[in-house]
Amino acid sequence: MSRIFKLILIFITIFIVAFIIRLEVSSYTSTIPSSLTNPPVVKTQVTPKINIKKVEEINEGDITPSEQITFQKEMTTFGVNYIVKYLSDKSILYDKKVYNVTPTSIWWHWDAGSTPNTDKNIPSRVLSTYAILKSRTDANDPVATHFSVGPNTVLQMLPLGNSVIAQGRLTNDTKIEDVTKTPSLGGIQIETTGTDYDNKPPLVSQTNTLIELTAVLMHQYHIPFSNIYGHLERSAGIDKTDPGINYLKQTRIKLLEYLIDHKQFENIGSSTSWNFYTQTLKDGKVVNVLDQSSAEILQALTEGEREIVSRL
Repeated sequence: MSRIFKLILIFITIFIVAFIIRLEVSSYTSTIPSSLTNPPVVKTQVTPKINIKKVEEINEGDITPSEQITFQKEMTTFGVNYIVKYLSDKSILYDKKVYNVTPTSIWWHWDAGSTPNTDKNIPSRVLSTYAILKSRTDANDPVATHFSVGPNTVLQMLPLGNSVIAQGRLTNDTKIEDVTKTPSLGGIQIETTGTDYDNKPPLVSQTNTLIELTAVLMHQYHIPFSNIYGHLERSAGIDKTDPGINYLKQTRIKLLEYLIDHKQFENIGSSTSWNFYTQTLKDGKVVNVLDQSSAEILQALTEGEREIVSRL
């Protein structure tokens, strides 16, 4: 048998075997249910994204001396005199207990005393804020804020920790004993020395000190620009006007410019969150009235600042 004839026989044999195998496979697959060969399309359930508001961590007890911090080092670099003098625990009691919480906001106030007219460092003026708060507590009307700010001066009046603060007390919190229901929960309260800022603004040095302290606290406690309030904005049901609506709006813009200039971008956030409201009571319910919109704030910035913000 010639070599060519043998090759032809081998080729024919391979073809026949391949044909038989194909017939066997076709016969087998025809018995498989169509649900397996053509499985139905399953639509994936997509869970909607939910924006969860940060909830304050609430702990019973004092911040121990070993856990307490101050911002003396940071504020001294700005040429600010930093004083620490704590109010007594009885000024911050809720149901006869002291609490520390995770801070989520910063509130600006005035102490309704005389407005300083000199840039000189006068510790006695911020210490008078301390005296006012102490006298109210002694008269069974406990009130306690974390700071008092004057020209180039800061007084710290309540203990602070690395991630928590002593929960303060405001006029908002009068007669409230359940700490979880206090309107000021999680707020860092900053008094400023003076009153009626819309008619007689405080000295520039005092406003600068307020902005510098606020920025330091924002950085330490990861507080966003959208959570910087005036007392008047968070005082539904009580008559509060501090620190003056025009002064508040102007100073909040100056704070934003400061954050941009110092590249503190992590605290700025999206401009869509920069809508600030005054809370008022209407028919027993809290109603939010817009008093400073994100558009108004953006309009006050320079073109370069707006460009930076747009990339955040």
